[in-house]
Amino acid sequence: MATYTLKITLKEIQPEIERTVQVSSESSLYLLHHIIQQAMGWESSHLYHFTVGKLNFGDLRLLLMDGYDEMELNAEDDKNFMLEDVFQQVGDSIDYLYDFGDYWEHTIELKFIENDPQFLALPLLLNGKNACPPEDCGGTHGYQEIKEILKDRKST
Repeated sequence: MATYTLKITLKEIQPEIERTVQVSSESSLYLLHHIIQQAMGWESSHLYHFTVGKLNFGDLRLLLMDGYDEMELNAEDDKNFMLEDVFQQVGDSIDYLYDFGDYWEHTIELKFIENDPQFLALPLLLNGKNACPPEDCGGTHGYQEIKEILKDRKST
């Protein structure tokens, strides 16, 4: 088992919002979803999926309950795929989409592999940069509007 250091970056937001976490290489993509939710401060109340190359991974049980059919999804169950299955070397990256309405797109990049773990309690949040948008705020455009409103309120 190795320890992976992952950088999670929320796309299309300035200033950049990112988190750096350490996780076990034997963690599933399903577990990574929950780690991202905690690191970003979200509530895991929306659908999500990972994209690795041309393959999609998600919680099929939730996706099917929400009305998607298996042919439409073209996805594999994320509980069956470990990080070591999708991250082979430093620099590899995958995409993560959270909330199909607000459409929060993330890039997850493997920054470092520690092959001799130091008995850390994993997962571990190492670093973060800027607050994450609130749930259900309308995506990048809605979030920008909220920031402008708050900026105007502070200046008066």
